[in-house]
Amino acid sequence: METSVNVILDSQNKSQISRSIKFEPEKSLNHFRRECSKTFQVDVLTLYLQNGELVTDPFDIKCNQQVIASPHFSLNNPFLIQSVKISPFEAENSTVSTDCFEYKNTVIKVEILSHGDSGKTSLIQTFIHEYCQREKHSVIEAVYRKKVDIRSTLFEFLVVDSLESAETDLEDRLRNKQAVIIACSKEKFIDAIEHNSVESLRAWLVGSAKKARMTNSAVFVCLAVTKSDILSEIDAIFEGILSLLVCEFPVFRVSVMDDVLDDEVYNPLQLFNIIGETISRELERKKWSTRLRMSRLTRKADAIKRGEVTGWFRGLKRMLSCFSYFGYH
Repeated sequence: METSVNVILDSQNKSQISRSIKFEPEKSLNHFRRECSKTFQVDVLTLYLQNGELVTDPFDIKCNQQVIASPHFSLNNPFLIQSVKISPFEAENSTVSTDCFEYKNTVIKVEILSHGDSGKTSLIQTFIHEYCQREKHSVIEAVYRKKVDIRSTLFEFLVVDSLESAETDLEDRLRNKQAVIIACSKEKFIDAIEHNSVESLRAWLVGSAKKARMTNSAVFVCLAVTKSDILSEIDAIFEGILSLLVCEFPVFRVSVMDDVLDDEVYNPLQLFNIIGETISRELERKKWSTRLRMSRLTRKADAIKRGEVTGWFRGLKRMLSCFSYFGYH
């Protein structure tokens, strides 16, 4: 059943821009996001509820009369949610709590492993420039930097675009990286299926992931299936292969073509945002783990001190009991 939702545009302007936009529950969340983009004439990247929670399911919109549409990966105007009263429990558990961890200006170094004509350069430049450059690329090597707000923390992505060659020292490329993207086009999968070389392709993908983890055990590794907008008669076999690869690493279908995106296909901006959120959660988990460990060590040290005092008092008590036994008063 169609309903209309009041959508407020996330803007630094004091005057709020809001529109009533048709919401169809049976359609995907990306469909509604694209409707918001058309209405406001901007590329809406994220949707939020009135209390600041990120919208991740169409059901979240169905249960609310108003949402906030943002052309950024985080709210740029926090005043849009100040009028909503949030209980202390909700504020503590909110997914957009500003009380994040103490990692400011964190740099995420990203290495991309790929085959020839994988669309790696298009992937990187679409992320950096936020639009698809359709001309042929002739990049030999370049280093790109881009700052993104993720979970109330500023992350700077450092991405290297370099030619793949057998002479490249892979270990040097993978060292000190926080994330490794293995970029493999859907065309490559289709070609492997048609030429019965799926196993060799799988060996390269899994082998690349293992090399990355051997160089750095804490690195985040994922597979980006580029050019996922391509349709094929053997899509069922292709999907079956991906379902097996999910056991090895996260798999993301990616396309630089905005008009084909849906719940299963991400654009480069969304891919890097997911990587940033994953690393953000891991940093936060490590922080709390360190705090917990330090707290346990402190309690243990206090217990040892109390035990020493208790042991000393117990010894003194036994000595006094002996004196009493032998008639010393």
